[in-house]
Amino acid sequence: MRCKNLGGVMASVLLAAGSLAQADTFKVWSPDVIAGHFALAQVFNRSDCRGANVPPRLEWSGEPVGTQGFVVTLFDPDARSGQGWWHWVVSGIPATVHSLQAATGLPPGAVETRNDFGLPGYGGPCPPQGSAHHYRIEVFAIGADSPGIKPDTPPARAGALARAASIGKASLVVLYAR
Repeated sequence: MRCKNLGGVMASVLLAAGSLAQADTFKVWSPDVIAGHFALAQVFNRSDCRGANVPPRLEWSGEPVGTQGFVVTLFDPDARSGQGWWHWVVSGIPATVHSLQAATGLPPGAVETRNDFGLPGYGGPCPPQGSAHHYRIEVFAIGADSPGIKPDTPPARAGALARAASIGKASLVVLYAR
């Protein structure tokens, strides 16, 4: 079969196909997520939520070529605020790191922002009683341009900066109901 270059259209299609193939290899998973649900250890410990508020262990692989680092986010799009709820943002993860383990702490150079609870670091799920929420864990592969996320960066802004600097993304959606 002969392909005709229509002013760069074929090149764009090939690049898009390459990006889709690359996206299929970039994956994130968690040994703390069982059958798509968080364990009690990951649940927030405040108000009427009684978990241990321990961040889930995360592992990822298959990031795009050119990855210089990673940003991890945990976001609840179902929150009543209408704008979702940011539970966790970790930035500055070196490209050589392919996991986050609560027991060992953050890798050197990594920083956490405040979450929407107003606390630094991780704030686990705590949906209203009688509801189920979907929590989106995303690992963004960051290229040469650092997103510039600092501990005082508001979490919604940090998420936008991570998306803007991203050259690839792996996602895991986790359910938690009370």
